[in-house]
Amino acid sequence: MVGPCLTANSDGTYGVSRSLTSQDLGRFATPGEAVALAMRRLPADLGPVMLG
Repeated sequence: MVGPCLTANSDGTYGVSRSLTSQDLGRFATPGEAVALAMRRLPADLGPVMLG
C-alpha cells in the first residue's frame, strides 16, 4: 500500500492511518481534516492510482 488509509468511524469521526487496522496518524471531526492530513502524507513521486 502506498500512502495513508482513511476510514469513517461509527461515532462520526474520521481516521487516518498507515494500515487498515489502526488510526495511528489521527482521528478527526470532519472528513476535510482527515483528507488534508492524508494529502500531506502522500509521496511526492506518486503516479496514477488505480483500484486493485
